[in-house]
Amino acid sequence: MTKRTWAAQFKKSLEISTDEKNYRLRDFFNWTEKPESDEDALFRVGVNVLSYEYANKALQHLERLIDAAESPIEQAMAFALSVAGHDLATNVRYKVGSFVFGDLQEMPDFLVIEPQAQIGEYRVDFLLGYHEWVPDVERKEKLKDGTEIDGVREVVANLIVECDGHDFHDRSKEQASRDRERDRELKKLGFDVFRYTGSDIWKSPFGCATEAIQSLTRSVCKK
Repeated sequence: MTKRTWAAQFKKSLEISTDEKNYRLRDFFNWTEKPESDEDALFRVGVNVLSYEYANKALQHLERLIDAAESPIEQAMAFALSVAGHDLATNVRYKVGSFVFGDLQEMPDFLVIEPQAQIGEYRVDFLLGYHEWVPDVERKEKLKDGTEIDGVREVVANLIVECDGHDFHDRSKEQASRDRERDRELKKLGFDVFRYTGSDIWKSPFGCATEAIQSLTRSVCKK
């Protein structure tokens, strides 16, 4: 009689306990070599299962994010900001209207991506916010043993990303003039604006997103 391994038992348990998801048929990783042990096989099963759960949650988040985008150009930028955000920040949160979702756990830094954000009388394509906790040498905290250490403070930087054009066509001269005036008004309110043409985004959405987020995170270090 063949002895059932932990990996096989884990698969069997999943198969019995759910009628909507067949984890046994899901393979998010291309395992080319045979498992070295039962522990290795169990690890692979667990990774595949959790990968599916995380992917499913990410899909729900992205559906909310993409629904808020108003054009293919903005949708491409939304995806690019999400990918670049996870690459450059510890946590990424999203805000659509009053609904906040994503990585909500307490961490020393996090990025907030808000599509179609309202700033005063203006609605912008994306409002990015980067939050970081940094040492505060001017404020001391006392531990239970009486030791004093530097306190911490939250530093926040914001950046607006605007996506110009429709169906990959750039702005007219009149639209460009109105956009520059709008940018000046947003600057007066304390917001830097990174404006990308349809051609810029079509050429490299990830390059545009990375540039914007890197500039945002660097600005926090200067505060």
